[in-house]
Amino acid sequence: MKIFVSAAEISSDIHAEKILSAILKEYSLKNPDTKIQISGIGGPRLRSIAGFKCIEPAEQLRAMGLVEVFNKFFYIRRTLFKAIQHLEQLQPDLMITFDYPEFHLRLLKKIKYSVPH
Repeated sequence: MKIFVSAAEISSDIHAEKILSAILKEYSLKNPDTKIQISGIGGPRLRSIAGFKCIEPAEQLRAMGLVEVFNKFFYIRRTLFKAIQHLEQLQPDLMITFDYPEFHLRLLKKIKYSVPH
């Protein structure tokens, strides 16, 4: 099972870690032979999950106010394209995004891969 998660805010990182920990616990009990691959954008809590592959640290995406967003515009844009490429390559079974709608809605619109039936 492949899971992609993106949580750029501090509170999102906390909630994402709790949800993923519960998913891992429950899934591994029911499917002990199945490997779970987790990757995405996360803060320290998500990165503390064993096996989480962080494609970009969430702290780098946080920006408040027009000036800070403007200063990070190109970094955020590069991260968006990096996430798109990662998703198209990974083709996750489950994708979970938290908050940060400007980023995540663009991400969801851009991903193009076929979901197996």
